[in-house]
Amino acid sequence: MDRRGIATGIKHLAPSYSMLNIASSHADAVRPGILIHGTYPLGEMHQAKKFKLRTPFKLKAPLIRLEKLKPGDTIGFSRFYTIEEDEWIATLPIGWADGYYSGAENGAKVLVKDELYPVVNVNASHTNLSLGKQTNLKIGDIATLIGPDHDEITPEGFAESTDGHNYLQINYKESIPKRIYESF
Repeated sequence: MDRRGIATGIKHLAPSYSMLNIASSHADAVRPGILIHGTYPLGEMHQAKKFKLRTPFKLKAPLIRLEKLKPGDTIGFSRFYTIEEDEWIATLPIGWADGYYSGAENGAKVLVKDELYPVVNVNASHTNLSLGKQTNLKIGDIATLIGPDHDEITPEGFAESTDGHNYLQINYKESIPKRIYESF
């Protein structure tokens, strides 16, 4: 297009992976998408050994419901999760319609008061956590679904626990309010 005199403006061909590995793709600019989210495009990149990235964001939500369920009770569409013994369940007001990966119920954990709890169900607007037989949590306590506070809730930890990809946890929708802080 340049040879034909067609102005295209700044050319950018290199997303995060190409930016790190294919110098000839850089053109006039690069677009480091997933790197900005504090994670590498692939889990086993040689750069990860030399340059540790830090997750620069947190996805947080308050506990809005606590309920002790009995054996045989179920949670979710199609009765996805069945209670086997007395168990406290916490509900968070975020689900797949908000961009939280529905596969989180296949092994992801959420951090509340420095303790990790398994995600047992994700529906359109809610996520449920198993708190075990007893709990000292209360409605209003803040859960961190994704963030730098614990290895298991970083993008890489999330991907590993759900057998997914670290891209899966950053599909945020406009329904989630965003707040910007200088540090946390």
